[in-house]
Amino acid sequence: MSPFASILITSMISASPSPATDSSVSVHAAGDESPASEASTSTSTSTSTSTGTGTSTSTKTEVDADARAEPEPEPEPEPEPEPEPDGFGGFSTPERVPADADLDADADADLDADVETTATFPQPAAEPVPAPGPPSADDPPEPLGWVVGAFIDTAYLFNSNRPGNHLYPGAVTHPRTGEITLNVAAVHVGHAITEEEPWRFELAMHAGAAVDALYAGEPIPGGPAGAYAGPEVWKHVALANGGYRFGSGTEVDVGLMSAPIGFGGFWSRDNWTYSPALASNGVPYYLMGGRVAQTLGAGFTVEGWVVNGWQTIADVNRAPSGLVGVTWQRGDTTLVGQVYFGPERPDPAPDQWMVHGDTQVVWDAHPVGVAAVFDVGREGWEDGSSGQLWMGGGVWVRGDLWQGRQASLVLAGRPEAWWDRDGRIYGIPQLLLSGTVGPSLYFRDLLQVRLEYRYDRSVASDGFFPRGDAMALAVDQHNVMLNLLAKFEHVFTRRRPR
Repeated sequence: MSPFASILITSMISASPSPATDSSVSVHAAGDESPASEASTSTSTSTSTSTGTGTSTSTKTEVDADARAEPEPEPEPEPEPEPEPDGFGGFSTPERVPADADLDADADADLDADVETTATFPQPAAEPVPAPGPPSADDPPEPLGWVVGAFIDTAYLFNSNRPGNHLYPGAVTHPRTGEITLNVAAVHVGHAITEEEPWRFELAMHAGAAVDALYAGEPIPGGPAGAYAGPEVWKHVALANGGYRFGSGTEVDVGLMSAPIGFGGFWSRDNWTYSPALASNGVPYYLMGGRVAQTLGAGFTVEGWVVNGWQTIADVNRAPSGLVGVTWQRGDTTLVGQVYFGPERPDPAPDQWMVHGDTQVVWDAHPVGVAAVFDVGREGWEDGSSGQLWMGGGVWVRGDLWQGRQASLVLAGRPEAWWDRDGRIYGIPQLLLSGTVGPSLYFRDLLQVRLEYRYDRSVASDGFFPRGDAMALAVDQHNVMLNLLAKFEHVFTRRRPR
């Protein structure tokens, strides 16, 4: 008998009423019965318990053998025991020990089995595997890659020269002064490359005064005989491209894309300062063609482009242009070196080609960020000709003045210079100097308010900046710019199942 059964029976015997009563019970090994009416002659109770292997527990009540037998009433049937939980989600009915069972040593094994069956101990159930449940609100959302957005860029520019035509020469991103101007209104949708969906898509449409200024130089190949090209055809298409990243890390993109040359883009919302640098306005904001990029590891990426031209959607000749570049990035630091080359004149001969080099060093950290750009280019390589030459650059400095839960205040500034020896970029031979500084208030990534001061100076003897109604040219100008940009952007996400 098991130790648990021995202890259980011992407890039952200890709790039984004293046998010194008239209702004595006699249990004998051979099934003999003695009369209960003469049981008062002598009564004794003995109990023995053993805990070793093959032990037994027996309880006997001895009654005087001379007692006369009397008929014993028929025992009432005992009720069926209630089912007990079996520990595995079901129920089991314990077996009953018969009332007249022989509890001698010969019946130890049977009693052992009966008691062990009665004293059923529930076993721990196997832990069920939980089924996937609904997503929890506390789980971080998983980006799907899709983004949709829109913005409106308005500004008022005060110009100390008060030009009668309200124009700001050389600045396509804010071309008008002396009035509140809607420079850009844009909507865009895009899909960024993700691990599950390694493809890219961009489509953006825009309109406004700055958009017209940007596309004013779009050519119509063929002159009067040309058609289906030029500013009126393309000016409202800001971005239209798609691409794919292969498992090797190679990326291929085709379409109308933002140009990698220069620091900053055409949309002022993404730039450190509201007004663009001379080095940014002097290089392409967009390119039409194809791009292949390859990640090399250790932070290096190389890329090659084949495009129609230098910020032209249509091609002025029958030969494409190209761009090659290498980028190194680690943490907040980015280094870029690239060269643009190809024919940008109607004559595609190699001695007519343009070659432009661009170098960028960017430390995009917080609370302080610094960036520097230097560009140099030439067009025309004929014998005995010095061609057209230009170079320039600038330094950007940005600092966080205040960071709150809903808003932040940033101060940014930039000194710069651009030497246009032959007037290839800005129209007349000159050296341009400029400096800008001002705070930007960002509110919940929905609103940008910028106040900026900018000073421009040209060393051209005849001046460069229009002044007054007579449109005389001045050598410098002071500008105060107030910009309000409202934007909306939504990133599509999904909840991960638990």
